Amino acid sequence: MFHKINVSYLKALIEYFLDINNGDRHRDLGPPKWHLARRHFVAALALLGFANIYAMRANLSVAIVEMTTGTNKEINGTNVHVSLYGK
Repeated sequence: MFHKINVSYLKALIEYFLDINNGDRHRDLGPPKWHLARRHFVAALALLGFANIYAMRANLSVAIVEMTTGTNKEINGTNVHVSLYGK
């Protein structure tokens, strides 16, 4: 199901798409087995970035709700502060 990834070939593909080193290092590897347009590569990175931002925002919103939840409890008509950490 999953194929073993050749790391040096993957680095060469990234350099090829980003045009690092003016195309000197990846010439000895030959043409890539598949061609992905640079705009598709950037779109995939943007998708991963937006997914990461969305996940962080959702996680932060849950954390803020938990941090602002009241810790005061009413016992026999008296408000008592219940500390979460024993302070």
